[in-house]
Amino acid sequence: MAEVQFIGQPPPEKKGAEKREKFLLRLLVGKFVHPIKGRPGMPPQLPRVVLMGFDEYLMKLMGQPLYEELNSDARGLLSHIKSDDDFIWREIWKNELYGRFVLNILVRFLLKFTNFERAKNTFESILNDKIGQTDKKFVFEEKHFKLLFLTLFADVFTLCKEEKVR
Repeated sequence: MAEVQFIGQPPPEKKGAEKREKFLLRLLVGKFVHPIKGRPGMPPQLPRVVLMGFDEYLMKLMGQPLYEELNSDARGLLSHIKSDDDFIWREIWKNELYGRFVLNILVRFLLKFTNFERAKNTFESILNDKIGQTDKKFVFEEKHFKLLFLTLFADVFTLCKEEKVR
């Protein structure tokens, strides 16, 4: 896959605790940030430890070389979006190039679910293995999968539905 070129330069390197390395994860987590952070008056539905399991799944899904390439591209994209995680995707859909880039990632993800039950079990297993390394109490279950999956792919499902109407 050719590298996606975004206009401008990435932000300067940050030091210490401010340094981010998981840009692809940040980009995708923007889709399901509310179940992690919660909303006013509503507690979080997923603990933050799910993020590390999700990142582990992405790495295994794509393989190291593609993951690193997409992570670099996500860094470039995020350097142009001056927004909190809550609003990243609103900005993405305003730009056709950004939208195509993220749809490409989401479709790659969805293609792994052609054998849905098997893929779901693999996803849950990878997340639980990673989560279990730091949190022995939380278990990623069916209800968590449904919440994450539907939140992550809602825009893709809506786009598919609109295409069928045309």
